[in-house]
Amino acid sequence: MQRGVYIVYLFSQDMNRVYLTLNQGCTNLKKELGTKVARKSMIKTREDIRTIIKNYRFNTDNDLAIGNLDYEIGSIFYKEYQKDKFPSEEEFLRMN
Repeated sequence: MQRGVYIVYLFSQDMNRVYLTLNQGCTNLKKELGTKVARKSMIKTREDIRTIIKNYRFNTDNDLAIGNLDYEIGSIFYKEYQKDKFPSEEEFLRMN
């Protein structure tokens, strides 16, 4: 992801979980601002969007852990799915 806000599937390092996320692009931001300032900017954007968009079905905590700090920090909303408990396509579409 390079810039903006996207719907993204993220996989855990062990490939046992997949996350449906609303996440932020970080590549261009890091090039423009440097990693430290870019991460602070992503945190501010994340918190700003969370106050604007009310969410009831996705997690809004900062506990996403996939092994990529930029994607974890950039996550605005997420929903976790376990590999062995992934819903059928019909259930998945109905749930989201």
